[in-house]
Amino acid sequence: MKLFFVVCNNGLGHFKRCIEILFKLTKKIKHYEANIACEKWQVNRFSDNYMIKELISKNNIRWHFDIISPGIKIEKDPLLYHDGRLINWIERLDGIRSFEKSDIVLSDNLVQVLSLRKDAILQGSFFWSDVFEYLYPKDNYVKDFINSERLLLDSNKPNMICNKFLAMDSIFKKTKPVLTEWSGHDPKKRKNNNLNKRKKIAILIGATTLAESIARKLIMILSETSYDIAVPKNINSKIQNNNNISSFNFGSEDFLSCDLAICRPGLGTIQDCIYYSLPMIMFYENDNIELKNNALKISELGMGIILNDMLDIGKDNPNKLLNIIRNFIESDQFTLIKEIMIDANFNGSDQTINWIINHQSTKVLN
Repeated sequence: MKLFFVVCNNGLGHFKRCIEILFKLTKKIKHYEANIACEKWQVNRFSDNYMIKELISKNNIRWHFDIISPGIKIEKDPLLYHDGRLINWIERLDGIRSFEKSDIVLSDNLVQVLSLRKDAILQGSFFWSDVFEYLYPKDNYVKDFINSERLLLDSNKPNMICNKFLAMDSIFKKTKPVLTEWSGHDPKKRKNNNLNKRKKIAILIGATTLAESIARKLIMILSETSYDIAVPKNINSKIQNNNNISSFNFGSEDFLSCDLAICRPGLGTIQDCIYYSLPMIMFYENDNIELKNNALKISELGMGIILNDMLDIGKDNPNKLLNIIRNFIESDQFTLIKEIMIDANFNGSDQTINWIINHQSTKVLN
């Protein structure tokens, strides 16, 4: 089987999701060739991950960098889109022989792939056209992208693998959804409560410039408390040394060492927190409908709480924010969240792999 993965570069969740699927596929099928179009920084960020280490070592897996970016990514300044990047990035994929000859093309959150491969399988829980329509509704370059993406969806009605708990309504209207459970692959899944004497809080707010700014503000508020703090290593490397701050490298030991995650609720972060039974305090930008959708649904599932004015509270009254965090950690609700997470079903990636294999078998028969 020849596989080609096209991975969105807006953060890390898209990448980690594809890596888990590819890793498990290599254990399930004997003969395969795989290609991955992603960004090098995504690979570097997860260089310590056991799945990445094994996949990089394989001769029948090729990595394609500098194709996806510049492309579809949330920018604070919409003028950056006026070079046409939201649509034109796909031209760098056109003509790559391994892409053209692949049996299966799996595109994580990048609908434009359908313009080159009408049989491509999509993966994700939202569409960028919905997100950008809410962010920059008056920008003509953004409007062109929105119309382009929606035309491709309406013309092709593709298969789309999506998490059944978080998929947005437009996915059910514009695709043939393949609904899955939560995903996770790690032998060190948390099985009981963390018994650390000092509580540790992970600040997981994404891999963007905005995220770094938010993390710094939270660190200033929390650094003088009795809590230990873990932040992504790219952020930790830029702040002054502090005895209670450590790097968070997104490995199993990092998640298992923490008691609480303060996070922007992207799908990748959510799945990791649920997998390791790490309760969440979630916040999001009011103009990001994907994160709003995720936060509301996770709150409804009883797996976290929303505190969208967290930074304002922390700025005006740091002690009030600290009391909210402390009371949450010590509450019965906190214990119940961990129990709900421990009981969750994590066979989503197995469902995905089985569907891909069956889908390919059907194509061959036809």
